[in-house]
Amino acid sequence: MSDPQRYVTFTVRGLAVDPDSRLPILLLQDPGGRVLLPIWIGAFEAGAIATRLEGRTFPRPMTHDLLFNIVTALGAEVLHLDIRALKGGTFYGNLHLRAADGRRHAIDCRPSDGVAVAVRADAPIRVAADVLEAARPLDAEEPGAGEADEAPRVAFVAAGDEAARARLAEQLADMDPEDFGEYEM
Repeated sequence: MSDPQRYVTFTVRGLAVDPDSRLPILLLQDPGGRVLLPIWIGAFEAGAIATRLEGRTFPRPMTHDLLFNIVTALGAEVLHLDIRALKGGTFYGNLHLRAADGRRHAIDCRPSDGVAVAVRADAPIRVAADVLEAARPLDAEEPGAGEADEAPRVAFVAAGDEAARARLAEQLADMDPEDFGEYEM
């Protein structure tokens, strides 16, 4: 089960709401704080991640709590989440487990579900270098970047990409503070 890809460890920086689509955005950040990777996710997954990050509990287990409880009750351990691919704008992940007998398993998952489980296990979240390369901002000349006179929306900013940083700063300057309020369940 060897994976030849190179991975970078990320942490959950928080959750935000896309001002246009009103969809939750999971914000992952590298340890140096130089790279921020936003992933648009569903409301239920965002709620599951937010409850754990805020330390809130419910009288009865929610779905991701139940999944984590099953894993631990069976004597297994969540090792890490790998965000391994980006295809057609969709991220793909594997949740890595070690069973009670020591066997390792890579379980295909949506990264949002994987993060919801990983934060419950305090397990590392890793992003493949290929995914980071594929997620870089579009240039105006690239297909799918919008009209020629319209600057592309920045979805990912690497520390050394000054043009993307400038576009992001411009986009943020054009937004009202309430556009990026805290994610609320």
